[in-house]
Amino acid sequence: SLYELTGETALVPRIDAIKGLFDRHFFVAETGLLREFFEPDWQPHGERGAHVEPGHWCEWTWLLAEHGRLLGHAADPAGPVLYRRAMQRGRSAQTGLLMAGMTAQGDIVDARSRTWMQTEWVRAAAVAGSRSELDQACGALVRWHLEGVVSGGWIDKRGADGEDLASGMPASTLYHLVGALAEVERHL
Repeated sequence: SLYELTGETALVPRIDAIKGLFDRHFFVAETGLLREFFEPDWQPHGERGAHVEPGHWCEWTWLLAEHGRLLGHAADPAGPVLYRRAMQRGRSAQTGLLMAGMTAQGDIVDARSRTWMQTEWVRAAAVAGSRSELDQACGALVRWHLEGVVSGGWIDKRGADGEDLASGMPASTLYHLVGALAEVERHL
């Protein structure tokens, strides 16, 4: 965002360094998985190193597309791989929402849903999906996290069966909501 706003080319090495971490440590091309938890030497962190988060698959789908868009080159092909994996394996059979966590083998670790995950699904669908997938992502976000709440608010956490588990509205979620709205506006 800062680069897009300022055009400051001195930011490009930092942007590329983050992309380099994705290439070297986060994304496992052979399996299409995104690693989440690491030791100081960038090796997977024990048992937690085998856990993955579908919301981050969608977030990186969008980040990779943005990297390409802002720097004027093709988006990394890992983005669509992560998006398809999230759609095929990262969504709850009960609600259709992205789940909080699973193992690399696909076993569900945490079937709950958070608002931020669904906003990242919206952004990923905007850059890697079809219009119908974008409509589906927006519909899920609205139905499960935005409808029937105080004006300007959201239900931050849903259980595996869709029950409201929220005890508040984290301010950090606002970034994700605004980002999703901006991406929808850009694509519609």
